[in-house]
Amino acid sequence: FVEWLNVATEIVLQLQLQTIPHFTTLQKAAARISQGILHVAIGRFIGIISTGKIFAGADATGFENRHAAPYYTYRCNLRHAFTKMSAGSDMKSQLICAVVIQHHPVSHDIKHFSKLFSQMKNVTTMQIMVLDKGYDAEPIHKMIRDENVISMIPVRNRGCLISRTKGRYRKLMRREFDETLYHERNKTETIFSVIKRRFDSEIKSYDNTMKTKELLYRVLAYNCHRMCMISLVYVMISRKPSEGNVYVADRLNHRIQKFDGTGNHMLTFGEQGRIDGLFDWPSKVSVDSTNNVYVADSYNSRIQKFDTN
Repeated sequence: FVEWLNVATEIVLQLQLQTIPHFTTLQKAAARISQGILHVAIGRFIGIISTGKIFAGADATGFENRHAAPYYTYRCNLRHAFTKMSAGSDMKSQLICAVVIQHHPVSHDIKHFSKLFSQMKNVTTMQIMVLDKGYDAEPIHKMIRDENVISMIPVRNRGCLISRTKGRYRKLMRREFDETLYHERNKTETIFSVIKRRFDSEIKSYDNTMKTKELLYRVLAYNCHRMCMISLVYVMISRKPSEGNVYVADRLNHRIQKFDGTGNHMLTFGEQGRIDGLFDWPSKVSVDSTNNVYVADSYNSRIQKFDTN
């Protein structure tokens, strides 16, 4: 990173650095920053992108500890501790909102969900929470539903009669389960894949405290990376050559804007919602030969058509 700063002069100017610090200075600074500050920094990203209720999802993944060889661990009869990270994310922007990190030989995901869910409540407001089958437990359903959030968790043994399913909320889930909404959970796997491919799946730290901080820094770096990607692709532009007008699908603000050929604003319509005329993350906009406007309304799973009025 320090070598990169030597050539990235624009970044140095933006950071207002008088001199480029030694790498040991950065290491000491990283060790001194508290975990609380890192958690707050991670949670601030979602507030920039979404001011309303989010489509939330959560899952957990493990990371490798490579400071001790597996053969050495086996021969010395050491109990191998695994580092597991549970993350709650927004399925639309794929930003991570909250993180819980544990260091245990064996630890089920359900044990850490209450802490993760509490962190997410403090950061943002949720509309739907999608989880995999490993979280299928009556207390988990109740915890989510008590906060007026829709839980979308596949129930085990879905082949049996609903009357044989134990638990009030698990029976309700059998009746209301939406396969389309649940498939959005796959984006949690995408998030973990990006973190491991771009920032490595191995943990270099020895101490558990530093292992936790190392993963928090990786999540922070991932959110920064994701924000850069969103800022580049959050609008879809369609131009009508005969009129010279430009239509912009503003995903983050759930609206369509119209400009003339010189860039002057002419019209804005739409806001977040599910009824006709409203949008939820509009991804594309197109205009036909008769000036009808077509909008791909992504998270409402539909295409809406508008006339020139």
